[in-house]
Amino acid sequence: MEILKHANEIEALLGKVSQRVDRITDSIKIFDTVMIVDDDESQLFSIKKILERDYELILCDRGQKALDEYAQQQNKIKAILLDIRLPDIEGFEVFKLIKDKNQNIPIIFITGYQTTYGDGFEVYRQYRPHGYIVKNHENEVTMIKDTLANAVAFYNHVLENEAAKTTTMRNQFMAGLLHDLKNTFSPIFMIPQMMQRVLDKGDLEMTKILLDKLKKAVEFFSANQMVLFNYANGENVSIKWESYLLGDLIDDFIALVQPAVEGKIKIIANLHYDKKFVTDKNIFTCQVLLNIIKNAKEAIPDSIGRVTISSYSPDQYKKMLGSDAILPDQEPGTVIFVVEDNGPGMPRELEARLFTPYVTVGKKEGTGLGTWMIKNGTIDLLEGQLKLLNKPGKGVAYHLAFPPKEALY
Repeated sequence: MEILKHANEIEALLGKVSQRVDRITDSIKIFDTVMIVDDDESQLFSIKKILERDYELILCDRGQKALDEYAQQQNKIKAILLDIRLPDIEGFEVFKLIKDKNQNIPIIFITGYQTTYGDGFEVYRQYRPHGYIVKNHENEVTMIKDTLANAVAFYNHVLENEAAKTTTMRNQFMAGLLHDLKNTFSPIFMIPQMMQRVLDKGDLEMTKILLDKLKKAVEFFSANQMVLFNYANGENVSIKWESYLLGDLIDDFIALVQPAVEGKIKIIANLHYDKKFVTDKNIFTCQVLLNIIKNAKEAIPDSIGRVTISSYSPDQYKKMLGSDAILPDQEPGTVIFVVEDNGPGMPRELEARLFTPYVTVGKKEGTGLGTWMIKNGTIDLLEGQLKLLNKPGKGVAYHLAFPPKEALY
């Protein structure tokens, strides 16, 4: 009997410990947040009692309050249980306004007006909610719990996929920035060698010119190094829109890059449009133009090749290029560039894969990021357009169109 008494005491003590552990676990558990929208106070209270142990709840008794709460807490809310008939804004309208902000958020309709809205078939057909629940149904509690659990699990899966995509894209762009930083280091490596040769000849004037180029090359490298550092530190690449005289911008670029491709490529400016151009200098020159030059250098055989950087207004572009104007119908103020080499071009079957990241075309040491960075810089960052005109045996031409912008700095 004494042993049984102690066993009962131990069992009771364990029960108390288990309850305390449950309370502690509940206190530190990270709850998913769901929003409940219903103008019936008793309904809100009942749903609160049903769900408060499993979720963090945001309770709204009006459609506008739901819209305001969602605007403020969109990043937290994982699912919404939404009454259809509300006194200020109909639930269907609330549904549409929230879906305009986030198409993926699961919204479950709940209604006590089955005679008005039927079994939900028409509601599903028109709105595609995550669920449709009838109030006062014998299985209402189970349906609310199960449908919300499914909705939250679905949305968490969506968020995980989006996070994975974001991580992949950031890693991809980080690799691209490293790729471009290596490109900008090339002139820093080449110019001192040229300085040594001209010093040996006693040409002090050319030495001063090369020293100025070296200074600009270091500044170019440093600016791109800072972009890479900031991005690695969690910042997004921000666009610094500045106004340049196009001729000066291209001349500075050629002077900087030409030493790195000397003996392989001659870079020529052919500026039919030579006025104000608003852009981000680092993205336009380093990420876009420099990668095009580098690709041409690798594609052109051992004999000296040529890359021509031409600029046009929309009218000049159509008149002068005729059938080769593959970016027609540009708005006034757009600046169009055609960067063309006289290399061998590429096989037609490779065109579709050219701008895919990590795909190399005929390179032993290529990363497959150069052409992707051209596309990313032109389209995603500078909001321009890009098309490739490939003429096998005659060369490749990148057509780039940049809409008019106002300088912000």
